[in-house]
Amino acid sequence: MDLKKKVDAILERGVIVDIIPSLEAFRKVLFRGHKIRIYIGADPTSPSLHLSHGKNYMILEEFRQLGHEVIILIGDFTARIGDPTNRSEARKHLSTEEIQQNISKWFEQIGLC
Repeated sequence: MDLKKKVDAILERGVIVDIIPSLEAFRKVLFRGHKIRIYIGADPTSPSLHLSHGKNYMILEEFRQLGHEVIILIGDFTARIGDPTNRSEARKHLSTEEIQQNISKWFEQIGLC
């Protein structure tokens, strides 16, 4: 499969919702053969990845296979303070040890171990 078909298959799957400045500008960069650095960040608030995480890491892997640099950024701020976003109560505050255990589990699930 040529580069254009591979890129279109990733971008047209419906997983990527928005690209800034635009989808067309992003396509042009990729079709010109420019290598990009792309990252996804998440907080290890639980020991298990969920489906939304999985689809993101799958897209990262596809871009990595096309020769781009991928970065997996795992933060801990939300896990430390809880997350009150759109909830009637905040998520549980996690200890440093619990966060490290969750990160280790995520690495296993992503295949980084």
